[in-house]
Amino acid sequence: MKTSVCLPGELGSAELDRWREMRARRPDLDSPFLAPEFAIAAGRCRPEARVAIVEDGGQIVAIFPFERRRFGLGVPIGAGLSDFQAIICDPWIDVDVCDLLAGCGLQAWSFDHLVATQRPMCAPSAREVDSPFIDISEGFDAYFEACIRYRGRKIFQHERKLGREVGPVRFEYCAPADPAALSKVFEWKSLQYRRTGRRDRFASTSNVQLIEELAQHSTPDLAGTLNTLHAGDRLVAAEFSLRSQTVIAGWFPAHDCEFGLYSTGSICTLRTLEAASSAGIRRYDLGKGDETYKQWFKTGDLRVCEGWMLRPGVLANLRRATSLPREAAFDFVLSHPRLRITARETLRTLGEARLRFESRPGVRRAGPEEEAQRSRQVHPS
Repeated sequence: MKTSVCLPGELGSAELDRWREMRARRPDLDSPFLAPEFAIAAGRCRPEARVAIVEDGGQIVAIFPFERRRFGLGVPIGAGLSDFQAIICDPWIDVDVCDLLAGCGLQAWSFDHLVATQRPMCAPSAREVDSPFIDISEGFDAYFEACIRYRGRKIFQHERKLGREVGPVRFEYCAPADPAALSKVFEWKSLQYRRTGRRDRFASTSNVQLIEELAQHSTPDLAGTLNTLHAGDRLVAAEFSLRSQTVIAGWFPAHDCEFGLYSTGSICTLRTLEAASSAGIRRYDLGKGDETYKQWFKTGDLRVCEGWMLRPGVLANLRRATSLPREAAFDFVLSHPRLRITARETLRTLGEARLRFESRPGVRRAGPEEEAQRSRQVHPS
C-alpha cells in the first residue's frame, strides 16, 4: 500500500467522491465530524491539518485526516472540537496502522473519540466510553411519549411560564448565522467552562475560527446549525450544532443563567428535537459525558474510544509510560460514581472561586492566548 499526505484544501474531486462513497457504506461513520467538509474547514484554520490518502493498486482504500504536532505526535483533525474520529475506509479493509503512521511521518496518534468499531484495527487496548444519543427516527411525538413524557411536560410548563413572565416565546430552527447570537453562545459556554473548572475551548483562537468557519457552511453532508430561543426581545438560549442529512451533533448548547429557573436550555433542546425530526433527522448526538441532562434525554449510547495508535520506538515507549498512570487514575475515578461526583464538584468549586477572584476590582483576567496556554498545560491534547 502507498500513503501520500496532502493539505485538506488540496483534495481533488476523486478523493472527495471516494471519501463520501466509503462513508455512505458505513452507518458508524455518519457523524458530520467525519465529513470531508469538516476536514477542509479545519485546514483553513489550522496549518497543521493534513489528510493521508492510502492507495492499493491505484485504488483509494483509506483516508486518514489528522493534525501533525511536534516530535512526531499526531492528533485528530479539529482536535479539541471533534466528537467523532476515524480512519475512513470500507468495512472490510484492515489498515496496518504502523505503516499508516510511518507514511504520515508520525510516531503516535492520540485520539479521544475514535468510533468503537475501529478499536480492534487501531488500538485494541483503548478504553471505551459512552457517547449518549437520542433516537428520533420514529418522530418526536413517539420519542416524547416513550422516553420523557413526565419530564417533558414539566419543561413545556416552564416554557409557558417563561412566555407569561418574560415575553412571547419564539424558537427558530436553523436560524441565519447571526454573529451576535453566535457570540452569545461563545460567551455563555465560556462562562460555563470556567464556572465548572473545565478547559475553556473558546480560549483558543483556532477553535473560534473553525466554529465561525463552520457557521457559514451549508451542504447536505455538513451544515453549521444555529437554533435560537427568544422570550420577547431577549435571547435566552441557543445551540450551535453540526448537521448532516440524518444526524445532528449537539455541539454547543448554551443558555442565559439569568433565566435558568425556566429551564431554557431544556426548552431549546426539546424544540430542536421536534424541528429536527420534522426535517428528517434521525439521531441527535449528545456527545461524550455523563452530565445529568444527557442521562435525562438519551435513548441509548454509542461507544467511542480513548487511547493511542503507536509505532514501536522511543517516543511510543515514552508516551505509554507517561500516559498510563494518568489514564489509570481517570479509569479509577470514572468507575466509581461517588469519586466521579466528588471530582466534578471539586472542579466546580475551584471554577467558581476563580470567577469570584477575577471579578474583584483590579484583578486582570487572562487574555485568550494566556488562557489557551494554561489550557494546554492543564489539559494536554
